[in-house]
Amino acid sequence: MTGTPQVARGTVLAVCLALCLHTGTSSQPPGHHQQQGQQQQQQHSVWERAQPAPQAPTFTESVANQTVVVGRDGSLRCSVENLGNYKIAWMKADTQTLLSVSNTMISRNYRIRASHSDNSTWFLHLDSVSLTDRGYYLCQINTVPPIFRQGYLEVVVPPNILDEETSTDVEVNEDSPAQLRCGAEGYPAPEIRFKREDGVGIRYAANGISGAVASSVTESLGGVEKTVGLLTFESVTRADMGHYLCIANNSVPPSVSKRMVLNVRYREPAVYVSHQMIGVYRGDDVAINCTVTAYPRPVVFWQDNLGKMIISGGRYQVVESQVGESPPKLQTTLIIRGLRVDDITTYRCNASIDNDKTREKSLAVQLNEISRPSTESSLAQDGYFKDIYIHPNHGHPNYDDTSGSHARIHLQSSIRSIFNLIGVWAFQLFVWGRT
Repeated sequence: MTGTPQVARGTVLAVCLALCLHTGTSSQPPGHHQQQGQQQQQQHSVWERAQPAPQAPTFTESVANQTVVVGRDGSLRCSVENLGNYKIAWMKADTQTLLSVSNTMISRNYRIRASHSDNSTWFLHLDSVSLTDRGYYLCQINTVPPIFRQGYLEVVVPPNILDEETSTDVEVNEDSPAQLRCGAEGYPAPEIRFKREDGVGIRYAANGISGAVASSVTESLGGVEKTVGLLTFESVTRADMGHYLCIANNSVPPSVSKRMVLNVRYREPAVYVSHQMIGVYRGDDVAINCTVTAYPRPVVFWQDNLGKMIISGGRYQVVESQVGESPPKLQTTLIIRGLRVDDITTYRCNASIDNDKTREKSLAVQLNEISRPSTESSLAQDGYFKDIYIHPNHGHPNYDDTSGSHARIHLQSSIRSIFNLIGVWAFQLFVWGRT
């Protein structure tokens, strides 16, 4: 009986010792073994620090902005170093759309693709660029936190003239208001400029003088901008009539233009003759010129001194040709062959618009007969007819050439007459000396 308690006491001591040992083992703070492992790793890392630590990836330059004409191909470049096992991703910034990761395309847009060169230069290619491609693009490295650079892709659009916003032909009465209109779209906004096709300067209003005023209005149209230019005349004159060019330019080639016509209806025709008095020789041919300008195209005809219309036939011929387009400019020539006494009279160049008597104008040309010059009387005749155009005696029609050819002929004839007189006087002096 006395041995049992001792055995029991021994057993209890053994259990307590085991529990104490177990408790002592388990009484270490949490992570004790991990700390020991880290300490061991730190002891080993003392030897590793002798090696250079890997450098973090960086960008060597920013992503340069690019400008591309719509419909052409464009690309963005991203330059990095020390990329190692990190990845490059391209994103569209405004929509936060992931386009590619390394060489893998995420976007389903077939026009977009990625490429790289020696793991340091990465490209994002966009084929047939559209207006929706405009915006910022991110080149991103998947570090923690990620780093990135961004570049802007600008998409420009060459100008295009809008027919529905542009005048064609404009017709107004003289002294009435008029306006030429021209619309164009593009990006950046086009500038509209008007010029005359014939190179004559536009008559702009200035210093209180009536004339044309240029203005324009611009509005955005979803990716492009529209500009409407106006050339406004408070009161047009016949000098404003002509062909005009509307030119649209936004520094994106090519610039474009459209032709338009401003027609001004004349109150009455403008009639011009080079000489209103012409000296002629009986029996010669003579041609009388008359130039008429008007819009619409005028009706032009010749009349004799009795008001009778002259038509082609017999010794008379009327020739008409158009020498100007805007406004219509006509030249009419009356040719009379073999002048007779009754032909030496007054002729009238008559022009009218729409056969309207209130819109009619005419000018008269007087033919004056002169005697054929002789050696003795040539100087006196030259002085007498100095204010009259002398028709040269060449036996063919003269078309009133005002370039000076007739004056030269007349001068040559006068010089010959002078030399003839000198010769006659010298001969007479010689004869008197002999006698």
